[in-house]
Amino acid sequence: MDLGFTNNDLVFSYKLTHFTGFAPCMCNDELSLACCKGNKKNGGMRVSISKKIDNPSKKNIWILGIAGKFLNKYSVIEYDGGNVVYLAKITNEENVLTLKEYREKCVSSPRRDNIYCLEGGIIVRKGGCFSDDHKCKDVCESEDNDYLPKDCSLFYYGESSAHNQKRVFDELKQIIVTKEYWIFEKGVKCPEILDVKRGYAYKEKESNSRVECLVQFFEENYDRVLDIKNPFVKCDRCR
Repeated sequence: MDLGFTNNDLVFSYKLTHFTGFAPCMCNDELSLACCKGNKKNGGMRVSISKKIDNPSKKNIWILGIAGKFLNKYSVIEYDGGNVVYLAKITNEENVLTLKEYREKCVSSPRRDNIYCLEGGIIVRKGGCFSDDHKCKDVCESEDNDYLPKDCSLFYYGESSAHNQKRVFDELKQIIVTKEYWIFEKGVKCPEILDVKRGYAYKEKESNSRVECLVQFFEENYDRVLDIKNPFVKCDRCR
């Protein structure tokens, strides 16, 4: 299977702590990352990707989601630590949206991770979270459904004043959306060169060797890609 890899591609890899259909969110044959790997200091992985996709020297960006040590507590599939969970392809700047653009997109196509809106110039968390297809084991049985940090996806320009929050909401590209992604069955070990101990990594100076490794990895394991785009199911509590 030819996925269109090139030597100018860049591979981002990161460890997943949850795989419940929220981050990444998978529904309607589309994957989104709206509430994961973001932080106030530098914007995290999603903002880094949005900056790199504007670089004409890079053809595609790949996101490799790897199972963390304790992923199984919040996962629909029992992955061992270090297993590859999914691979996603980001091809151009249309794959990265602002919070405002994502909010508008979700008007016609609701998604679980559409949890932020702008009220009175302030970014607030509202809606989304437990309203769409997902596996609900442990997470939904908890009395505390508000388990994510309030600012889990936000990156502020300087202090979090109302002016800066509106600027973040309107202007900052930080939501990843793509229809090109592949979910792997359990037991597919991540190659060492693509693995990461914590957080995320893209190692731009090693990009060629990482792409070569990813190509070989996919060729060897494409028959272990699941035949589904959304592995999550509804439960009565979350409908």
